[in-house]
Amino acid sequence: MSRLSRFLDRGRQVVDLTKMGIRIEKEEENIETLYANLGRVFYKVHEMSPEVMYEDLFRTIAGSERQLAYLKRETQLISGRGKCQKCDHALHVNDLYCSLCGHAIEKEMGDWTNSCN
Repeated sequence: MSRLSRFLDRGRQVVDLTKMGIRIEKEEENIETLYANLGRVFYKVHEMSPEVMYEDLFRTIAGSERQLAYLKRETQLISGRGKCQKCDHALHVNDLYCSLCGHAIEKEMGDWTNSCN
């Protein structure tokens, strides 16, 4: 086998290994997403009546979700932008109706909510 042929074979091997590494990374990300979705489903099914061993975790998740909602509202207030909770369309702070779906926007204590949830 010539030197050039060995060089080309090694190049193909590097390319194949790189492609395989990318596929492995994507599959690992896919598995992590599936686990996260499974956890979300489990949480939603059990949030109203958690088993004793999960109570602390559920309480922590609920607190994190409240904090996230608060941070999103604050971001919307600072930016003067929000989203319709019915269709997720971008809104301006002064909008009374969603320009996409037409639902009335109800504003309570600086919160963006849709009156037709």
